[in-house]
Amino acid sequence: MPIGNVPQAKTLTGRLINFLGYYLWLDLRARGIASFYRLFFNHIGKGTRIVALMTVSGPENIEIGERVSLNHGILIHGRGGVSIGDDTIIAHNVSILSNQHSIESLDVPVYANKMEFAKVSIGKRVWVGCNVVILPGVSIGDDAVIGAGAVVTKNVPERAIAAGVPARILRYRS
Repeated sequence: MPIGNVPQAKTLTGRLINFLGYYLWLDLRARGIASFYRLFFNHIGKGTRIVALMTVSGPENIEIGERVSLNHGILIHGRGGVSIGDDTIIAHNVSILSNQHSIESLDVPVYANKMEFAKVSIGKRVWVGCNVVILPGVSIGDDAVIGAGAVVTKNVPERAIAAGVPARILRYRS
């Protein structure tokens, strides 16, 4: 089966060259997208790969460390501040929210209430699984793992494995 528009190679060597060429192209593309975001973000470290375009607000308040991998479908509301540590992996369809609408006043619609801002901090060597939602003010410690589909409403300590809605600590990495 061909990869992209490249015809299928008939020899093992040809197949290996096609395979490596395809993944080299993906890596160069991801690094190119990261270079584009460097124009707008507060900081993006060396070796960071952004696989696809993201939905972003407040890019001037977003800091991303070195060798971070950001996958498809990521949403970052950065108006309250977002920092992502080195060597972190953010999987598909993750939402990182550092701002939200206040729901205190019943006199006006929710969208007309004031905005609340709180920094989100994600440590080094963290793995955030697919479809995770991280709410404003949350801090995730170094070496933590957040399971797919979790809604993170409270801080997650170092080396913790958290999952669920709302996310809770399941155990610690050793």
